[in-house]
Amino acid sequence: MIGQWFLDKVKELTDAHHRLVITDTQGDGAFLLDYLPARRYIVLTASKPSEERRVRTEAERDYREKNVIFYTTIPQKKLSALQEYAATCGCIVLDDMEAYIKRTLHEELALHTQVDGRTLLLAAKMSKGRDENWWRGIATGINNPLQPAQLITDFLKSPTTGRPLILVGALLECIPHCSCFRMSFAHCGS
Repeated sequence: MIGQWFLDKVKELTDAHHRLVITDTQGDGAFLLDYLPARRYIVLTASKPSEERRVRTEAERDYREKNVIFYTTIPQKKLSALQEYAATCGCIVLDDMEAYIKRTLHEELALHTQVDGRTLLLAAKMSKGRDENWWRGIATGINNPLQPAQLITDFLKSPTTGRPLILVGALLECIPHCSCFRMSFAHCGS
């Protein structure tokens, strides 16, 4: 659902102006770009001011009538060549993904959550194909995206069509926190 909500916001902003700036200083929101259909959106990336000028020129020259997303790791306040687009066409700020996810959950589901940022980010990365009820469970703490049995089952059901790297990463994330994976190394000698 987080991907669908992101896509809905992008569509709303690009329908009016055909240009949108997305800032993501930490790079944590880059996975959301996978939700953008390539046939509808051109994504141009900039990580320094000289690249800002290059992507702006490329968009104006090559993609006049197309929807262009400028994805940058430069904070919104430090934008130069893309500042005009951010101010007039719209800007989605993903610099603090925990805040972005919490704000989105509040706007879309009218929920406030106290779930920590790391868990929310992991849930967002694993939420493809999930519905609002799943997100309600995550936001209220009823569901935990770090459930090893469910992660293993999901991976075994679709190791190639699913999200194998995210699932494996989630499993590795679980290991220190789950009693079923804890082992004592006290018997090991040096």
